[in-house]
Amino acid sequence: MARSLLHTRNVLLMGVLAWVMVAKVLSASVDGFVSEHVIDFPVGPDEVYISLTRDVSRWWDAEHSYTGEAQNFSLDARAQGCLCEHFPNGGSIEHLRVLYADPGRFLRMQGGLGPLQSMPVYGVMDFELVATDKGTRLTYHYSVAGPASAELGAMAGPVDAVQGGQLKRLLNYVEGDADPRGN
Repeated sequence: MARSLLHTRNVLLMGVLAWVMVAKVLSASVDGFVSEHVIDFPVGPDEVYISLTRDVSRWWDAEHSYTGEAQNFSLDARAQGCLCEHFPNGGSIEHLRVLYADPGRFLRMQGGLGPLQSMPVYGVMDFELVATDKGTRLTYHYSVAGPASAELGAMAGPVDAVQGGQLKRLLNYVEGDADPRGN
């Protein structure tokens, strides 16, 4: 029953976001999940990559932060760099660590976002950028694995929805929307 409700929720989510992207949870089980989003951008891969990496604080949703301020985010897009959030008191948190950065083509990061960070899980997030005749196709994958006791399958839909929202904000930012939320 829970699996059926999760599937129904994901189908509804895909319908809501269909105009922006193709999104789906490719697999979900107690010990992991894989989420995928495919988005077409109206600009070239270099511009998408710059927006994704250097401009992260301009499109990140502050609701998904520890400080409540998106301006506190930065992404050092080189191996061993991080998607970090800096606290006003001088502290910081590493959300994801950069494993592979090929500007305009590919970005891979490792880690667990939000509640996943405090769990014994391993997550790999990929952004692949491919030039098209109309701009860029970004294919996003987030694969998370851990012990069965983590019951990760139940988190697949909510994590996918948050990431879909973040990617929608990135698309809105690239398209020049003053409010990346689309409000």
